[in-house]
Amino acid sequence: MTLSKWKLWLILLVVILTLGGLIVKQMQDQSSLQQADAGVQSVRTAQAEMVTRQSNLNVSGTIDAVEKVLVSARVAGVVEALHVDDGDSIRAGQTLVQIDDQPYANLVEAGKAALRQAQTKLESTRSTYDRLKQLHQAGAASDKDLEDIQAAVTVAEADVSQAQAQLNSYQTDLGNTRVASPISGLVANRNVYRGQMVSPGTPLMEVQNLAEVYVITSVGQSDLRQIKTGMEADVTVDAYPGQTFKGVLTSVNPAANPQARVFQCKIKVPNPDGLLRSGMFASAVLHTGEAINVLSIPEAALTSKQGQFYVFVPQDKVAKLVRVEIGAIFDGQLEIKQGLAEGQTVIISNVNKLKENDLIQIIPEQGV
Repeated sequence: MTLSKWKLWLILLVVILTLGGLIVKQMQDQSSLQQADAGVQSVRTAQAEMVTRQSNLNVSGTIDAVEKVLVSARVAGVVEALHVDDGDSIRAGQTLVQIDDQPYANLVEAGKAALRQAQTKLESTRSTYDRLKQLHQAGAASDKDLEDIQAAVTVAEADVSQAQAQLNSYQTDLGNTRVASPISGLVANRNVYRGQMVSPGTPLMEVQNLAEVYVITSVGQSDLRQIKTGMEADVTVDAYPGQTFKGVLTSVNPAANPQARVFQCKIKVPNPDGLLRSGMFASAVLHTGEAINVLSIPEAALTSKQGQFYVFVPQDKVAKLVRVEIGAIFDGQLEIKQGLAEGQTVIISNVNKLKENDLIQIIPEQGV
C-alpha cells in the first residue's frame, strides 16, 4: 500500500513538472513574439504617380510701396513744429514740418524794399531819358548824352529784373519753410525732431502710398526664359497665413545684377486694405505657362539628411532609404525629378521615426 502511494505521487510530480515546462515555454514564446512586435513600425504607403500640375515658378522677395517719396528740407533752419509721426495717414499737401520762417520773412521784406528802390530809379531814369530825347531832337543835347541815358535805362531795367528775381527767390524760400507732403499715404522712417537744425537736402521722412505695392524679387538666368510681363502671381506673407494676394508681373530688369547674376523683377499687388507693408518678406508663385505632367508623391513622404532629400520604400518588410531629386511642391504633392519610377511604393507615415532597415508592417488602406 505504501509503495503504490509512492508511485502515485511520483506520477503526479512528473505530470506537474511537464505542465510547468509547457507553461514556461509558452510564456517565453509569447515574450519573444512581443519583443519582436515591439521592433516593428506600422506605416502607411502610397504610390508614385503621374499627375498634371500648372507650370509655376516659386520666388521670394520684399514688399515695397509702388509710390513713395523721400521728404527732405529745401531750406536751412530750425525745426519749429513737427506735425506727424510714423504710421500717420496723411493727404497730399498736408503740412509735415514747419521750419522757423522769420529769417526768410525778413528777407522777403528786404527784397520788396530793394525792388521798390530799383523801380523808382528806373522811373526816374526813364523820365530823364524822355527829357533828353526831346532836347536831342531840338539840337540841345548831344548824341553822347542820349547814348549815356539810354545805357542808364538799360542798367536800371536790369536792376529791376534782378531785384524781382531776388524777391521771388526769397518768397520761394519762405514758402519752403512749410514742408508739405506731395502725395497721400503713410508716414514712415521719420528722422527729424523739434528744435533740430536742418540744411537743404536733409532727409526728414518718407511718405508711402500703399494702395499698391511691389514684390521685388530676383530670377536666375535659367528661369528667365519662363517669365514675361503680364503673368499672374499668387503672393503670400507670414503675417496673414492662408491668405493669398493676387498680383501681376509688371517689370523685368533687362540687365543682370553684376555680382549675383540675377534679374530683378517687380510684381504689382493691389493693397486696398493696407495689409501689406514695406519691408515684409513675401513668397510668390508665378503662373508661367500651360499645365504639365510630372511624377509626384505625397509631400509627407519626404525626409532630408545633410542637405540631401530621401524617401523610404518598403522592401522585404524593411524600410529602405532612396535618394531623390525634387521639384515643385503643389497641393500637398511633391514633384520627383529623379530617384523613383511611376508606380513605385513609398512610405508616407512615421517617416521621421524610421531608420534604414527598420522592420515595418504596412497598414492597409480603408476598404482594401
